Amino acid sequence: MRFRTSSVLTPLCLLAFSALALSLNAFVVSVHSAITADALAEFPLTSVSQSERDQMQRGSVAADLVEGALPITNGPYEARFHFDNDFKFSAVTANFLDLSKLIDTNLAKPHRDPWEFGKALHAIEDFYSHSNYVLLYRESVKKNGNDLVGSIPTFEEVLLQPAKYPEFLTLLHSDLHTGRYPNHSKFLPANDTDHGWPTGAGMHKDTLQRTLYADARQTALEAAAWYIRIYVRDKQALRDWTRLKTMKFGATTQGGATRVTH
Repeated sequence: MRFRTSSVLTPLCLLAFSALALSLNAFVVSVHSAITADALAEFPLTSVSQSERDQMQRGSVAADLVEGALPITNGPYEARFHFDNDFKFSAVTANFLDLSKLIDTNLAKPHRDPWEFGKALHAIEDFYSHSNYVLLYRESVKKNGNDLVGSIPTFEEVLLQPAKYPEFLTLLHSDLHTGRYPNHSKFLPANDTDHGWPTGAGMHKDTLQRTLYADARQTALEAAAWYIRIYVRDKQALRDWTRLKTMKFGATTQGGATRVTH
């Protein structure tokens, strides 16, 4: 009887563990796929084929499967694909710069590589879940005497229009950070600066039961759509892309104003 029970429980336990593991280090796999699919829905098949869409969605999932150190895959862990452990604004901008190099390498290929581009999208999407970005925006809105928060602008949008978001940029420079992963201790509960477990304290907004999940998901979707415009060589997006790299993703801004460098 014990053997029979174990033979039933073991697969169930493995399934439960797998589901838990896939939710620990990023938006759960299904959410990454859905965010990328929703972002792609903006584009006609003439600009992004169905095959490319499928590959890009798989790439957005693959960053967890091959770069997430999941116990079930025993793969490596690359924090830059998840925006983990960036404890200052300067570390966040450095991560964006690293991603920009991967994206530029992708764009320079003679044939499109949507799977690799999907891996870059994974990181962009994770930024909004693994940081205090959406919370800081809400705080900046309240400081202006308004408790009503609608859509949250993307990081790129804020950097490209600094005069529109001076208070928010000031907060980003002083307080923006992402969560620690793994958590500070295997034996103690997560704290508010850790990535956190599926429930309880922690930075992430990976799943529906986490605070501000909807804000993080929608902002990640808007960001993913903007990057796909770069992928399809939208002229305005490419011009903005050049500007962002020139300003090193905010490293040359101070308190909402652009710093002139010589």
